[in-house]
Amino acid sequence: MINREGFANRLFNLILKGVKILDLLSNSAKSTLPIGIHAHFSPMKDPRVKKKTKHTLIDIIVISICAAICSADDWVSVEAYGKAKYDWLKTFLELPNGIPSHDTFGNVLSSTEFEECCLS
Repeated sequence: MINREGFANRLFNLILKGVKILDLLSNSAKSTLPIGIHAHFSPMKDPRVKKKTKHTLIDIIVISICAAICSADDWVSVEAYGKAKYDWLKTFLELPNGIPSHDTFGNVLSSTEFEECCLS
């Protein structure tokens, strides 16, 4: 179980060190996907096995940021947020296979690669 207060704080502390979150909040079209977020995370090595990847890495990261802003405090809450806001998220994310599972969010965002990318 993730510490309720620690989840959002850890996510924000990692992300805000190098990412302009205002890019995410001000852009709402696929053609203008948050350049600051995309540019920052594009060098990140995807920690998942390629053959088993159903969701884009940037979709997972952006949904997590939005969910944390809206007080999601664990991976189940992040997934629930994504499902509740699917129509809106689809206006600027690919979401080729819908919303990732809470396990996918946890596996990707708990990875060393994610933490290193956030701190770079």
